[in-house]
Amino acid sequence: MKSHKIMHSLAAFLMGLFLTLILLEAGLRIVGAVYHKEIVPVDLSSALYQKKSYTILCLGNSFTAGAEALEGQSYPDDLQRLLDKKFGEGKNRVINFGRVNQNTRELLDVLESFIRETNPNLILLQTGQPNWWNYYKYSDYSNRSRVNSEKPRFFTNNILFHSHTYRLFMSLCNDIINKRDAAEMHDYRTEGCPEIVRGACYKRHPDEEMVNKAIKCLKEQINLYPNDPEYYGMMGRIYQDQKKNQQEALKWYMKGLKTEGRGSGGQWNPSFLRIQKMRRAMAQRTGRPAEIMRKEIDRFIEEYEKENTEGSNNFMRLTDEEVSRWAESDIRDMVDIIRKKNIKLILQNYPFDPKNKSRAFPFINPLLRNIAKDLNVPFVDDAMLFKKMLDAGAKRDDYFAIAHCNARGYEMMAKNVYDKILEEKFVELNGQNN
Repeated sequence: MKSHKIMHSLAAFLMGLFLTLILLEAGLRIVGAVYHKEIVPVDLSSALYQKKSYTILCLGNSFTAGAEALEGQSYPDDLQRLLDKKFGEGKNRVINFGRVNQNTRELLDVLESFIRETNPNLILLQTGQPNWWNYYKYSDYSNRSRVNSEKPRFFTNNILFHSHTYRLFMSLCNDIINKRDAAEMHDYRTEGCPEIVRGACYKRHPDEEMVNKAIKCLKEQINLYPNDPEYYGMMGRIYQDQKKNQQEALKWYMKGLKTEGRGSGGQWNPSFLRIQKMRRAMAQRTGRPAEIMRKEIDRFIEEYEKENTEGSNNFMRLTDEEVSRWAESDIRDMVDIIRKKNIKLILQNYPFDPKNKSRAFPFINPLLRNIAKDLNVPFVDDAMLFKKMLDAGAKRDDYFAIAHCNARGYEMMAKNVYDKILEEKFVELNGQNN
């Protein structure tokens, strides 16, 4: 008798919940229809008009974010200017969601939330390069089977996306997550600090005064926000590259890895890469100081692996073939998600730089080219564009800074993408965007 009452109460509760969701869905649809048709006037300068514009979402890592260039000089910024010049301001909106050091798995995890947030008509996707050093969440790929529930999950999300209630719920969740993440991603409090720190990190030979000012700025930020690993990583980088103090640099890198916050590069902490490189460099040196540092690094890694199993994957050394298979799997899944939402897509690879000896480029550039060909996705070949310019006699320093493009290089990337958008007729002069 008691179990019967429990089942009856549970059934009543579930029925009430179901009816509540139905009423909420109907209410959201009615309010949405009234809002768009009656309440908001059609104003070309209004936020509504901006929402009605053709939205282009740029996804990628540092080359998308505009690393080593001044603010406003990334390729998405240049693409926006090209589109405004040809079609007029407000007709097209370019959104830059480039995240430095973000690997394919990190991007795959947030792809659908980015799509919900921006509702894009076209996605420009350039990803995969950081996988060669950022192994964060590699275990997610290595542990899952291609036969498991990946496809049903994508199908279910695609169905739920049509529900206003589901989208409201996900928007609220994303807002909570974004506010939590924002607590660890702050602007510099001291005026001029961003330019000073970037100068000390990226210039080949910054003056001593700039280096000391950068250290002062970073110490101030660390005191204010002790759980943000990005500041520790930059501090270590300055000591390693500019002060030539390996021991002090290692101290800051280790502090950065012990924090629980998130840096601007996503969930992956840039100190991983620096400690890896430092360990390899010490292995090639002889003498007591190098031996002491090797042991200190090995001891730290051993302790870190016990405390953080997931994070310790970044100390692995995957083969190029293993990373290629991982990147390809994630990129194909991204293409699948984007296509099922009927969003236009352009894949692009990375600019060719003869001085950049990263082991990623010889694999990721042809991999992206082959995926685009196999899946019949429009493709922008930045690698070939830059190689042709350099082969024709252009100077490397005219287009590249240290490890990324300079302002002129990003302009070339933007023009390359812009030409492809026009070629595919994704944007039309008459306003009838495809």
